[in-house]
Amino acid sequence: MKLWMIALICAGFMIQASCGSGASPQADAGEKTAKLTFASFDGGGPSYSCELGDPSLVSVTSEHQYYSEDHDRIEGAGYEVLFTFTGLKPGETELTVRSFSPIVEAQEWRYRVSVDDRLAVTLTELPPEAFLHIRPRAELVMEAGGRRFYTVLEPGPAAEALLTALNSGAAELEVKAVAGSAITAELPWELPADGERVEGCPGDMLLTGSRELTLCGEDAEREGVLLASFNELPGELFADGIASIGLWLEWGE
Repeated sequence: MKLWMIALICAGFMIQASCGSGASPQADAGEKTAKLTFASFDGGGPSYSCELGDPSLVSVTSEHQYYSEDHDRIEGAGYEVLFTFTGLKPGETELTVRSFSPIVEAQEWRYRVSVDDRLAVTLTELPPEAFLHIRPRAELVMEAGGRRFYTVLEPGPAAEALLTALNSGAAELEVKAVAGSAITAELPWELPADGERVEGCPGDMLLTGSRELTLCGEDAEREGVLLASFNELPGELFADGIASIGLWLEWGE
């Protein structure tokens, strides 16, 4: 597993931790704006989410930048994401940071967020005994034909991109065609479709184009990048002429 770092630069403190390494926080002078910087890599590296108990206290923005200009020619290219927290009104709340990935073990951290009368933001890392440490797992939920189906995403850049997109909220896909035992729907965003292509098996969800998703039934005879596999998709799902497919994530331990 690759080592990835978190650094928090806040008013009066720099909190730095090596995820999974047990490194001790270090203090240093910093700026008033609180910043969270972390690293990941293409092909399954962790993505991150920030959850605030009271989102009215601070605003959150993010920036994404690759380390190398020729990252498109590097397998597993590394990149950096920077979250910036800006005070909106005085108060105190908690921040939960979660990592998630189809191939890297998920982790969670919590911080106390304090905004003073000058709207300067301070983040204080909470000790492990201050909260119940959990390792959340993303489960893909699909709603089609009035029924819900559950599975987990396969490893790979396409599935990672889908997970990242759905982490922002649920998506409703318009069904374009139901041909025999295959359902084709349009994605609201582009996903990397240049991964390894496989012949679909019953229950497979394939990326058959950068914005095209296909569900395979019996004898579908479709090829694409495998996103996920459902244990069973009933035959009537392909015969009922469904108009849309809902997709979202549910998190569990």
